[in-house]
Amino acid sequence: MTTTRIRQFFQRYTKKVAPASAIEVPWLDPWEQPLRGTRYFVLDLESDGLQRKNNRILSVGAIAVVEQKLCYSDAFYHVLHHTGDLQADAMLIHGLSPMALQQGDNTEAVLGALCQQGQQSVWVGFHAGFDALLLKQAFQTVLQWSCEPLILNIAEYLPALFPDHSDTQHSLD
Repeated sequence: MTTTRIRQFFQRYTKKVAPASAIEVPWLDPWEQPLRGTRYFVLDLESDGLQRKNNRILSVGAIAVVEQKLCYSDAFYHVLHHTGDLQADAMLIHGLSPMALQQGDNTEAVLGALCQQGQQSVWVGFHAGFDALLLKQAFQTVLQWSCEPLILNIAEYLPALFPDHSDTQHSLD
């Protein structure tokens, strides 16, 4: 990484979140937490497209990791209610059928449950910038909560951790 990219990276992840008065920010600042003993909340979203604006979250999955162990009892997965048209390529990528989406859960309830389950955790994701943008939009439109979700993007660290694979690995697999 260049010095400019490193500076931008630190500025992005050290920006303080200004929560709404009624909602407490559920995530912890990763730079203020020790590696050992910190609860990580590994998050992944599926959306109805790959555009940065006007996309909706279709499903949310997360699992807690504590002391380098997956906590299967603390897994989170919900398909959200969606009745609009979907792009065919989006359906191929996330594998959610229109029927599953029609029977999905209430978005407000899922977002609230996600924040509840992810409390006092460092939120982590792979290519998490897009997921953070989707969450920010959903928090604003559904919960009327203005915030910047703080999700540690491990895709930015993988080239440093696995330099032999940095040119070929563009997915979490």
